[in-house]
Order: sequence, then structure tokens, then C-alpha cells
Amino acid sequence: MNVKDYLRRQRVPFDVLPHPYTETALGTAQALEVPEESFPKAVLVKVDGRPVVAVVQAPQRVDVDEVRQALGAGHAALAAEDELTNYCPDCER
Repeated sequence: MNVKDYLRRQRVPFDVLPHPYTETALGTAQALEVPEESFPKAVLVKVDGRPVVAVVQAPQRVDVDEVRQALGAGHAALAAEDELTNYCPDCER
């Protein structure tokens, strides 16, 4: 399943905004002329070995310990870049 299909199945409204390639969420916000605080950034976190997507404002960082505590988990860490394509095959690295 890709991201669009997942969002549709969860009945989450979204828009796809074409933009030039950027390296970061902040860069994408700037390219789209959207306030950085309004632009979401999805971060893949492995929580007890399972993938979890944390969504924060583009300028923010994900506190993996806070994620671990909030989910009552034993371990949490950012997913490695090479793992992203396994979980999100329709997304670019």
C-alpha cells in the first residue's frame, strides 16, 4: 500500500502539491511558499521493531524517547534511511 492509498483508507483529507525536488521538509515548504510551521514532516520511527510514522512541523525534530514513552514501548529509534523504501515504496529517500 502506498501513502495515498493509506490516507484514503483512513479517510484523511490531503492534497498533492507538485514542487521542485528538495532535500528537506523545510526546503519543500520554502519551495511551495508555505509557512514552515504549517508544513508537516513525516518521520519513520521503529518502536519495539515496528514502524510508526510521527508527523511534526517541518522545523521540529522527533524526540524518539518521548515517542517511546507515549506508546509505552521498550525501545524506539529513527528508522535507517535504507529501511524507508521497505515501508514507503512510493516515497523517495
